[in-house]
Amino acid sequence: MSATIAAMPQIQESIKQQPFVQNDLRTPHWDVFISHAADDADAARKIAQSIRAKGLSVWLDAEHDLPKPRGADAIIRDALRNSRLIVPIISFSTKPTGWLSREWGAILGRSWEKPEISILPVLLDDIDPPNFLRDWHYIISGHDMAKLKEAADMIVCYMASPESVVDDLKIKPADPREWEERFDKLRKFVQELKELETAGVA
Repeated sequence: MSATIAAMPQIQESIKQQPFVQNDLRTPHWDVFISHAADDADAARKIAQSIRAKGLSVWLDAEHDLPKPRGADAIIRDALRNSRLIVPIISFSTKPTGWLSREWGAILGRSWEKPEISILPVLLDDIDPPNFLRDWHYIISGHDMAKLKEAADMIVCYMASPESVVDDLKIKPADPREWEERFDKLRKFVQELKELETAGVA
């Protein structure tokens, strides 16, 4: 990856020329949207600083005056809608409760709304990504500054050309048994809908 990092000016220009998935001129645009738990705020800030040092823009909720709790939902959705890449930061201390669970819900909703959106989680510890992120490549990082800078470099390179860093990324293989369970639930749900429809007609 070092050769790719050396070409950072060209990478920056390549990113800037890419269109946004949804172009809403009424709101600001962001190159990277970082999602994190409160305990990981310092790591998120350091990654954001490293990305900004390369000329890209970053959304961090701590830098915005967000009404809480429900008033911020629309603002978060707008920021997600106008971001090129979503970067959830995950660690041992990450708990999907309260504010973070709402943000994760918005990210999941955005991925359903626009499947072409890019998501690149950063794992600060040796853990598995949450289930809703398991189908995406992810970066294994650490808490020290050198690792966080390296993660930021990989994020920027991934934005310009995912193929350039794919060998440095990880992906958790899906468990066939888990997929079968998902399909079973879906089949049961469809069957219940059919039964309700039949009962309604009768």
